[in-house]
Formats: sequence, structure tokens, C-alpha cells
Amino acid sequence: MAASAASAIVMDLVQRWGVMKRDISSTPPNLGLFSFDAHVLGGALIGLGMAVTGSCPGTSFVQAGTGSLHGALVVLGGLLGGITFVSLTRARAKRQPQTAEDPPHPEVSGTQSKTPLDIATALGIPPFVLLLIWVPMCLAVMRIAFAKDRSQPSLPNPGLVPPAYGGLLIGLAQLVTILLTGHAIGASSGYEDVARWLEGKLVSGSPKVEASRKLLTGPVMFAAGIVCSAAIQNYLFGSGRPLSNLEYPHMSTLLALRAVAGGWAMVLGARVARGCTSGHGISGLSKFSLPSLVTTASMFGMGIATAAALKY
Repeated sequence: MAASAASAIVMDLVQRWGVMKRDISSTPPNLGLFSFDAHVLGGALIGLGMAVTGSCPGTSFVQAGTGSLHGALVVLGGLLGGITFVSLTRARAKRQPQTAEDPPHPEVSGTQSKTPLDIATALGIPPFVLLLIWVPMCLAVMRIAFAKDRSQPSLPNPGLVPPAYGGLLIGLAQLVTILLTGHAIGASSGYEDVARWLEGKLVSGSPKVEASRKLLTGPVMFAAGIVCSAAIQNYLFGSGRPLSNLEYPHMSTLLALRAVAGGWAMVLGARVARGCTSGHGISGLSKFSLPSLVTTASMFGMGIATAAALKY
């Protein structure tokens, strides 16, 4: 009986994985410039914002949950980025009217690409073979990164577990989210959902469309869960003080503006690319999505370049 139940769970997981793979890669956004142009541009904006703020759309929720003013300002900037994306999408939809049977898609509109949308197909190898290559490669990269990293011992609060174990916990959260909801984790869509809810409240339009805009969507509840869990963990296991305030003890006007601007760039880029460090870097790469690989490479490339330019 236990084996049958376990088998049923595994089969359900595989089926859900297949659905999510089609969802994330079947209609990649396209700006009409070149293949994966939205992923390159969006990833670059995410990397720029990450380097400026030292955060990402997901970790900013964690920082805000600990009571960090810097994290809250990044979240505020992210909400402004979501509003900007919604406004640009609405303006584009007005220039390209659609029929009643084909309502405007909430994401950047695009056409089906003939380019392979998963890494295994692009390389011409079976997915299982790619998995056998992928896991050792990731472990090797982690080993090299930790061997050269000298920042961990100097951190004021290294955390409850080492970073590698923290990554495993994130992967476990991915598994639980897939099993319970059938969707992969992602943080940036919550900003857009709040922006669309605000648009429905502040901008007059179709009553039917406005009625369909709900505040407590799945992504918004996911973000709320991150904030609440971060607050609880900081209270129970931390110092009770905002963790990132140890890094930013004095909030200057310039630092506050940089946090808001960086949050704006991150979320705008994440919505253009249809995902951020969690949606593409974790969920997309775990499904060997080629658009996610392009986005991740673009975001980290721009982040490294920005950090070098700012002489971090």
C-alpha cells in the first residue's frame, strides 16, 4: 500500500513537471528584435537591480520580513516596477487590438519560436544524459565558488545552516510547492498581481476584467508566506533585529533611492523575462529550459559587470 501511494505521488509529480515545462517554454516572450530578446533584456535589468541592491525579488521579501527598511524599500521599488510593466503592457495592447475571443495576455505578447526551448534539444542529447552531466557540473561549480569565497567568515550573521544546505531547503520548497499546487516557485509575479489589482481599483475599464483581478492570488500568498516565515525565523532563531540593518546601519537618502530604483529595475526586468532568480534560476533551470538559461546568464553577466563598474 505504501509503495503504491509513493508510486502515485511520483507519477503525479512527473505529470505536473511536464505541464510546467510546457507552460514555461511553449510561448516565450518576444520583443521583435532577435530570439530570446526579452530574456536578454529582462535578465540584464534583473542583474542590474541585484548588483545595486544586493537583493533579488524573492530575497527582498525575506529582508522586509525581518523588518529591514532597506528590504522594504526594495519591495516598494519592485511594486513600482510591476506597475510600470502593467502600464506598458496595457499601452501595447491598445496599439495591437485583439478580438473578444482572444483577450490580452497578462504577459508580454510573443509568437511561437522555432528555436529549441530546452537545453537537451539544443544540444541534441536525451534529457537523462543531460541530467547526468548537469548535477556533477553544478556540484563542481559550488565547490569552486566556496573554495574562492572569503566573504562567509566575515558575515555578521552566517545563518542557521551553510549556504549549500540552504539551497537544498529551497529545492525542498520547490518540491513541496509542485506537489501541493502543481506550479513551480516564482517571486516576481506577485508584484505584477498586486499592480494589476491596483490598476483595477484606480483605472476605469471593463467591469468583467476588473472583477477578475484579485489581490490574494497564488503568487501574492506565496510572497506573504515568505515575509511571515522570515519574520518568525528572525524572532525565534535570530537576534530579533532586522538582519540587513547590520549591513546598512544608517539609511541615507542616496541608499534609499538606490534601493527603490534597484527594486524597480529587478521586477520590471523579471516581468519582461517572465521570471526572476527563482522563476528562471531555480524553477526554469531545474527543467533545463533554454530561455531560463539565457535569462540567468544575462542577469549574472550584467550583475558582475555592474558590480565591477561600482567597484564593489
